Amino acid sequence: MTLSVEALALTSGSWWAGAVTMAVFVIGTSPLFAALGYLARKAATVWRGRLAIATGLLVVAVGLYSVNGGLTLLDSPLAAANLPQTLGLAPPAATAETVTTTAGQQTVVVTATADAYTPGNIQLKAGVPTTLIVRSDNAAGCIRAFVISDRQFILPENGDTRIDLGTLTPGRLDYRCGMGMYTGQLTII
Repeated sequence: MTLSVEALALTSGSWWAGAVTMAVFVIGTSPLFAALGYLARKAATVWRGRLAIATGLLVVAVGLYSVNGGLTLLDSPLAAANLPQTLGLAPPAATAETVTTTAGQQTVVVTATADAYTPGNIQLKAGVPTTLIVRSDNAAGCIRAFVISDRQFILPENGDTRIDLGTLTPGRLDYRCGMGMYTGQLTII
């Protein structure tokens, strides 16, 4: 508040108008600041050692809030909004980057590697016949036992496996490995 009034005084264009602006600000806020000073002094005597702890916690909380703001701007996986997805507690945002539509047929590609199915959440259109291609890239272990719609497909180590999903209805279709350790989903809209 003080800085904004100082900026207003500086941009007034006159030393006289700036001085009057600051004088009015000081006179107008003096009763409030006097009351706040009195209350702060009373709180300090009542709280004694606890005020320092409360102030420290407040400073740490504001610092964490500021750091989170920077992480959010960087779209970091450590930002609070991205943590559920980073920790595997929420699905990643749906993407349509591996979906192609040709002649009224949509084809989606999921890549199976030794440690993941990617992308983890794919957006598809409802009401369109759909073929899922699981592209194995050095797939190993339980990743090779691909389960979708209660059907299991044994994937090759390398190569493509085509799965006809039929015409999809809006909702979500989950897929996983045979042990449930690696998962993904198709988001149908």
